[in-house]
Amino acid sequence: KSSILVVAVRLNGSKLAGGSVYINNIEVGSLDPVGASFSFTPEEMPDLKESENELKVVARDVDGIEYSDSLIFGLID
Repeated sequence: KSSILVVAVRLNGSKLAGGSVYINNIEVGSLDPVGASFSFTPEEMPDLKESENELKVVARDVDGIEYSDSLIFGLID
């Protein structure tokens, strides 16, 4: 819970312009277009559950096209 987690994004054939990161449908941050990443510490995020948390990334390329992906994760002490 206290480890820093990094979400990295890679768009094949396009350049990242930005994007948003959501946990359990709550926007928790934005993607840094230079580093193409977002980092967080789970213990600092409100309303995380021990299991079945959804992390969703919506990325936007320089042409304005949006891409999204998600995963389900849990927490380990």
